[in-house]
Formats: sequence, C-alpha cells, structure tokens
Amino acid sequence: MGKKKSEIFNTERFNPWKKENWNKQEKIANDLGFGVEKKYKKNDEILYLSFGTNLKFSDDYNLYIISPGIIERVTHSKIDGVTRYDIKGKDYCDITSSAKYIKPNL
Repeated sequence: MGKKKSEIFNTERFNPWKKENWNKQEKIANDLGFGVEKKYKKNDEILYLSFGTNLKFSDDYNLYIISPGIIERVTHSKIDGVTRYDIKGKDYCDITSSAKYIKPNL
C-alpha cells in the first residue's frame, strides 16, 4: 500500500511571489511525479504536495511536504475552468488543491 505518514523534505529556498519563481512549485511537482493524472473522484486515496517554510524571518519556501489524504469533494470552477479537490489529510492539514499537486497513493 502507499504512504501512511507525511514526509517533509528540504528544497532550495525560493520566494513564490517573485515572477521568476511563479512556475517553481509546478516544476518541483512535475519532477516528483505529481500532476500526471488529471481526474480524481470522491474517496480516492491520494498523495498531495504542499510547500512551507521553517525560516524565522522570511516567508520564502524552503520545504515541501508530501502527505496522504482522501478526496472529500470535487468542484469545477466555471470562472477559470480549474477542477479543485478538497482533501482530508490523514496526518496533516486539510487542503484544496488542483490535479497539478496530486498523485495516486499506490
């Protein structure tokens, strides 16, 4: 079976709000095999990717977290066309995400 606990990994520090870093999260996700599948349904067991920091005086990201979760709700925005997934984390925070940051928990 797949992962049962969240794992935290260090990554090169970056400011996600700077224009030159706008695609950095998506690149990390792609490198880790997230975003390959595009369709999920309620109750699918997945892994989701989130980003964070442990820096005291900066909100630059320097960590990523891979967590197991279950999809609780699927919504499709008529405004931007993006499908979003409400995820119940098994041992980490609940989150809403797009398929870019999700993969099956095999």
